[in-house]
Amino acid sequence: MHLRLGNFLMSHRVLIVGSLLALWTSLTVAVTEFSSVDHLDAVASEDAQERMTNQSTSWAEHIANLASTRTALAVTIVGAIVLLFRRHWHAAIALAFVFPITQGAVQLVKLVIERPRPAGNAAMTDAQGFSFPSAHSATSVAVYATIAFILIRASRHGHSRVAIATLAAALVLAVGLSRVLLGAHYPTDVLAGWTVGALVASLCWLAAARIPLPRLSVSV
Repeated sequence: MHLRLGNFLMSHRVLIVGSLLALWTSLTVAVTEFSSVDHLDAVASEDAQERMTNQSTSWAEHIANLASTRTALAVTIVGAIVLLFRRHWHAAIALAFVFPITQGAVQLVKLVIERPRPAGNAAMTDAQGFSFPSAHSATSVAVYATIAFILIRASRHGHSRVAIATLAAALVLAVGLSRVLLGAHYPTDVLAGWTVGALVASLCWLAAARIPLPRLSVSV
């Protein structure tokens, strides 16, 4: 399984990266050029916030915190250290770079697009900065999906791989949904965030896999 997943990503790298870029471009054009998309986003955002209660808001905040900068950074550092100790050099490199690059890419796009936050943001979470794309959503894919990919490659049992993939997908979906429910983002912000995270994670993995690592030898 380790070789099959790695070979699949390498052999289909152009298709994977190209598809993610196409999806990203489509979302960006839709948000910046079509007012109907803004209208649908606003309706969905308002409808989601109307269904929120104090308890559901608390749960959504806890879920969103799983992809906060502090939590994601801690997970990245611990994960990279564990991978280094286990001599998974390329995986450690990919994980170490995917978080800061994702954060930088998201902030750059936010400054370019300058999309305001949803109207309900100030009343619920008061998230700062621009809305498109969602940093939490991008981070959840970049960090947790990368870790899941590494664990799936290392797993020898089919049920373990399914469990890891299911857990990672559920976490990513939950984080994205929480940002919409809290009024911090529109649905298209979340979709764009997932796309950015997946694109950066793919590029980091492909780049890390090409880094030649020196052989360690011990002379007596």
